[in-house]
Amino acid sequence: MTICRKGLSMIAGNIVFGLSLAMVFSTAAHAAEGGGTKMELSPKQKEGVHEKVVQEIIQKAKEGDPDHQLVLGNMYYRGRGVVRDPLLAFEWFYRAAQQGKIEAMFAVGMMYYRGEGVERHTGKAMMWIKMAAEKEHIRAQYQMGFIYYTGAEGELEPDYEQAREWFTAGAKNGDPNAMMRMGNIWEYGRGVEKSKSAAADWYYRAGMTWLENFASRDDALACMDMIGRVDPQNELLMKLRKRIYSTAPEK
Repeated sequence: MTICRKGLSMIAGNIVFGLSLAMVFSTAAHAAEGGGTKMELSPKQKEGVHEKVVQEIIQKAKEGDPDHQLVLGNMYYRGRGVVRDPLLAFEWFYRAAQQGKIEAMFAVGMMYYRGEGVERHTGKAMMWIKMAAEKEHIRAQYQMGFIYYTGAEGELEPDYEQAREWFTAGAKNGDPNAMMRMGNIWEYGRGVEKSKSAAADWYYRAGMTWLENFASRDDALACMDMIGRVDPQNELLMKLRKRIYSTAPEK
């Protein structure tokens, strides 16, 4: 199953760590304006404000502040305020992770898993991602389930029991992608006996979560299609359809 497009952007993609850089820049700009009467900065002045903020973040990160290390890692990873540099991104994420920043643990694990800024190492990836997952990091819980479900995308033997445990943990924390994976497990009998009703139930839960928590009608429709595929006579199909079509389409 491919993670839904909107769901990916909401849950797994668009990684935002710790402080909002936009908020930091906005605060600095306000301070530069005297904190009182609103005045428009020239492009050159804005550039100067941004450069000052970047240098302050770098300095605090070097002084050992884990929040700023996390922000700096994200800046280097995404190329925000600095030239994109995965090597430096990994370095700063690693420093923050060593100081207990959960988001940084997940970032380090994913960079090991993808081989970004560091040599790919599935064992180290799983170690760091698991550390974050055990601290209730939802994306880390999903990723642990995905690694076990796919066998690290063919590198290892799949472990469906472990996958089910981690997807269940993510589902309990409200991750609709984890719920959809649970539907897959029951639909295709991955480590369990196939069950149309159990699969439909998980797809229904995922669909309702997309609607109620993320306002994503498209992803809910995808879940409805999955119920129709696995058990077209299931009453949950009509129940989800009615709920979807009673909701105004996304604009």
